[in-house]
Amino acid sequence: MLASIFLSLLMSQVVTPAPSLMGLQQVALQEEVSVLVNGVLQFSQALHNLYNSMAQKFDTIKQRTDFYQQGLKAEGTRLKQQSQAKKEELQKMLVSHQNTLLQVKVLEEKLSSMDHQDVQNKEWEFAAVKAHVQQQNLTIWFLLGATKQQQEQMAEQAKQLLRIQEQHINELHSLHRWLHVRKQIVPYKQLPLIPCLHSHRLRDIKPT
Repeated sequence: MLASIFLSLLMSQVVTPAPSLMGLQQVALQEEVSVLVNGVLQFSQALHNLYNSMAQKFDTIKQRTDFYQQGLKAEGTRLKQQSQAKKEELQKMLVSHQNTLLQVKVLEEKLSSMDHQDVQNKEWEFAAVKAHVQQQNLTIWFLLGATKQQQEQMAEQAKQLLRIQEQHINELHSLHRWLHVRKQIVPYKQLPLIPCLHSHRLRDIKPT
């Protein structure tokens, strides 16, 4: 009888430490889970902030590109209108110049058939026509130079627009590659933010 009582007391002393050891293991596991959850949340928050920053940069690039394109398009339209006006004016001057040359030719034919006295009387008319032709030549030369300058400006603006577009395309490609890498690193579309970690359970983190 005494032996059985002693054995019962001994068994109770041997068995009782097991729950205490299991409790310590559970506490340690909960602490590891808590650390893991906090790390995942901090990483998610950092990625979220970085994503917002890159999205704002993307919007800024797009707005700046649209602004440059609108400005260059308006400037190109203005130069095109000016070039068209200069071209029409040049065409009118060429027609007038051809008419003047025709008049000079007619006067030369008349002078060849006139005597010396008539030639002296008509010298002033010939000189006036010659001066008019020289003035037209000068005007045509000026218009040709202005037209060429406008064409060069339009070509330079086209190159500038192309450079800006290439620069922004490269920036957008870099942003696209970064987003692609981010999706590979974090397979979830968005990790939820848990403001309070009362339970410290991994099941609170679910992919959307």
